[in-house]
Amino acid sequence: MTRPQQASDPARRFVDVRGGRTAYIDEGEGGVPFLLVHGIPGSARDWRWLTPVLAPHRRVVRVDMPGHGETPRSVDVDVASRAHFVLDFAAALELPKVILVGHSMGGVVAAAAANLAPDRVAAVAFVSSPGLRVHRGFRGAPYGLVARVLAHPLGERMLREPMRKSFVAAGFRHASSAERVHSVRCVAATSIARHVTELTALRQPRLSAFCVDDPLVDPAILEDTASALGGPVLRFPGGGHNPQKHHADELGAALLAWDVSGDS
Repeated sequence: MTRPQQASDPARRFVDVRGGRTAYIDEGEGGVPFLLVHGIPGSARDWRWLTPVLAPHRRVVRVDMPGHGETPRSVDVDVASRAHFVLDFAAALELPKVILVGHSMGGVVAAAAANLAPDRVAAVAFVSSPGLRVHRGFRGAPYGLVARVLAHPLGERMLREPMRKSFVAAGFRHASSAERVHSVRCVAATSIARHVTELTALRQPRLSAFCVDDPLVDPAILEDTASALGGPVLRFPGGGHNPQKHHADELGAALLAWDVSGDS
């Protein structure tokens, strides 16, 4: 496991997207920018170890998605709305074309955005992202029911502590109560079947990176999806659900060396 000696964690900048105040971090310059899309829960800080590898060579933009980090909720929780938000954010920064890098559920949003605007997305990298089958983080979890209960103040109070414990157990100990509630609503609005359709429709170059000890997405699903997508594949023996943190040097080098000039 290798990563830079120091993380990059500067203060956020802000831009209006769809009339909402959106927080982001913008570093480096040159080339087609990398636009980094975090998972749920998460924030632009999730990329703080990868950015120092990329930014000396390329412009890197990382955004706090609505309802996370310092960006208030400004769009609906469904994947299409979040994908449109990513494209609108890129337009607000006057980025005509980007390379999308999606971590975890951010990969679901990235795939949808790439299909919505294929002329504006040069390539898509999936980092520990859901794939061609329902993974263990989804199986058996009644997200739809929980989201409906959370819609009522009493239900939200009743579930607050059980949700906190569940998120901590899953490795998301820093998520606030509001982020936990918003995350459940986002997951409840996500269809893996629809995501499979989006993955199949992709025509841009693809790259896949994951750890074989991922506790949230089954390694077999990650392997099968990477094989189906084609393109470079990075498999790390350890690092759990966060190769962008624990293997930042290797992942960054692969992204910089990646040939996105044609279909993979």
